[in-house]
Amino acid sequence: MACFLLEGCVHLKSTQLSGLSALLSEKEDPLLPYEWQIQWGEYQKNVYAVDLNPVYVFGNVFGDGVTLENMRIREAEGLGKFNHLWQFIERGEHIMAYESGVLRATFNCGGWRMVSREPVVRLEQNCTELKGHLAVNSIELDAAGNVSKLVYSLFEGRPSLILSKLQL
Repeated sequence: MACFLLEGCVHLKSTQLSGLSALLSEKEDPLLPYEWQIQWGEYQKNVYAVDLNPVYVFGNVFGDGVTLENMRIREAEGLGKFNHLWQFIERGEHIMAYESGVLRATFNCGGWRMVSREPVVRLEQNCTELKGHLAVNSIELDAAGNVSKLVYSLFEGRPSLILSKLQL
């Protein structure tokens, strides 16, 4: 017998129960349903992740938003007084970085590589701007192997954009 909070109790055969259990125990999404904190310099606000396959959008009621695709940043907007729209568009092997529609930088990014295993797993990606500026992006994984922190260096002379998973 299985009891459901809103529907009452029903009799299930063993095969039905195992099928239902399998549906309910699917692998948890690494970015959902957690609350995250977005930080850009002194500005900090909490955001929530929404899966819009194939992208994730982190947002809040203050107009802050970050869009990721395959852990690559695609857009960022809001972020307090800054309030510009950043867009990162791939063109062949280059990433074109736009700030409010104006091309600000062109990057070549390498692959992600593991730089540490303890106390947390940390992956880094080096992106070299055509003018020579080196931007380092990073991903940190918790003990369970889930993403716990994302750091994106966007433009030279500007703070990194940081997304940190908050503990529930």
